[in-house]
This record gives sequence, C-alpha cells and structure tokens, in this order.
Amino acid sequence: MPIESMLITAIRTGKLIFDITFSPDGRWLALATGSGAVPVIEVATWREHFVVRQGSWFNPYALGVAFSPDGRWLATCGVDLTARVWDAHTGKQLLKLRHRIGKNPGAGLPKVQAVAFSPDSRWLATGSADCTARIFDAATGQELLRVTNSPGVNGVVFSPDGRWLATSGAKTRIWDAASGKQLASVTHDLCMGVAFSPDGRRLATGGSDGIGRVWDAQSGAELLQVSHGARVQDVAFSSDGRWLATCGGNTAQIWDAATGKQLASVTHDCSVGPLPPCLAGYVALAFSPDSYLLATCVQYTAQVWRLRDREDG
Repeated sequence: MPIESMLITAIRTGKLIFDITFSPDGRWLALATGSGAVPVIEVATWREHFVVRQGSWFNPYALGVAFSPDGRWLATCGVDLTARVWDAHTGKQLLKLRHRIGKNPGAGLPKVQAVAFSPDSRWLATGSADCTARIFDAATGQELLRVTNSPGVNGVVFSPDGRWLATSGAKTRIWDAASGKQLASVTHDLCMGVAFSPDGRRLATGGSDGIGRVWDAQSGAELLQVSHGARVQDVAFSSDGRWLATCGGNTAQIWDAATGKQLASVTHDCSVGPLPPCLAGYVALAFSPDSYLLATCVQYTAQVWRLRDREDG
C-alpha cells in the first residue's frame, strides 16, 4: 500500500554530508561530513549530543559512519586512510585502524570510504579505494581478514547472521567472512550502495545505470529491478524487509521489495545549487530501526521523514 511521508526536520551542517546512520535503539543519528566532524544528534530533540573528528587537518573528510549493533561503539572512516572506533556514549576514541596502501592504490584518491559492524559487534569491516575490504577485531584492532575487490570497494555490509560479507564496486561480491572465500558475485555498473535484507536471503545494489536491483544472495540470480531515474548512490531495506529504499540525484524513493511497485518518493532540498559531478553524487539514506523514520542526505543538508502506511495510520 502507498506510504505517506512527512518531513519532520532538516539538519544543515555547512559541510557536505557523505553518510548517515541511526543507532540501533533509534535514539541517535550520526552524520559523516566533509569537515571531518561526525556529529551525533539526539533524535528526540534534534540537538547535538557530541561530535567526534575523523581525519587530520589536511585530510579532514569523514566518508562513512556506523554504530555497532550492541550500541557500544561508533565507527568512522575517511580520506586520511584510517577507520576509527569511538565510545558511542562519550565520544572517546578507542581505536585507530590504518589502511596501508600497497602497490595497487585502486581508483582515484586513496581513502577508506565504508565501515560496517558484524551483527554480534565483534568485527568491523572497512572498504577502501585501495581495492581491499578488511575485517578487524573491533575490540583490539587486530586485522583478521583481507579480500580484494578491484578497482575499489565502495560499500561493505555483513549478512544478518554474520557469516557473509558483501563488498560493492565495479563487481559486487559476497565472501565467507571467516575464511575470505568468494561465494557469489553480481555485476552492476559501478555499484555504490549495498544492503542485505533482514532475512539475509536477498542483496540489494544501486548503480550508475539508475537502477536498483535485488539479487538472490546465494545464487546471484537477479530477482527485481526498480528504476530510480538517477544514479543510485545508496540502498536500504526496512527492518521487516517489506520496503526497499533507493536514493540518487535529489530524491529518495521507497519500493515494495517484493513487487517493485513505487510506494513513496521524497525530494531533497538542494537550494544551494548544483555541485561538480565529483561531489554531487555523495548521497546516502538510512531507515530508523523501527522503519518509522527515513533519513536522507544530499549536499549540505540531512532531512528526516516520518513514514506510515496510508491505511494503517
């Protein structure tokens, strides 16, 4: 059934926003920004709780952010070739994890551009333009696994049971998270966003072809296509797996994840005007844990929308 969407707040940072995520209890919203600042905002009041800073003064960009599922930690990553782990309650830095670039630096400026925790919060995965995805012990920082996904890793995500790791790029691959063995792969033009469905059976990708695709996570068979109309930068499933969200350009759209029927579309405020192509594509979205809220970010603004089924109220 169609979804009603209502804009409830807009958060303007003055800096480009590259990623956005909710905490597992839905109390906090974290933003990764081009100044290196990662503000953590209280959802009840939309007031800033604290700020952590990713990067150095000459490489300040924060590109990715993630909360651990147990709510203890916040991870960030950026252009300074590091990922960092922070106490999610106090903002104290606990770990600094370096990606040391080898002989193949991958595509474009070397950077760590994606982070994701395993469902049990024991592991932290990172994805980098150096063509690698790595898994670290989230408590000690020890590197446990490294896999290669040329020409760069744009996104990383664990399956809900923690057994698999998906990495997105020119080709999206699914790996055994313990051994590093490749289990499946799908081809989607320059895939940026990647997401597992809550049951782990489906994998969603978004590509430069303006299409969101859903795949069988085991076989790699394509199950569904939705036409977003602009390069798809991020994808997400709702917590019950019924909805698939895509974003790109200045819109986010919500689809029936089984049929591909469009249920809602929201248009993001881009009043500051167009950006150069190298920056205009940095958009992201996230459902709140209960899927009642959808957060989107384009350019300098994050917006939060309240969602509801029209017939449910």
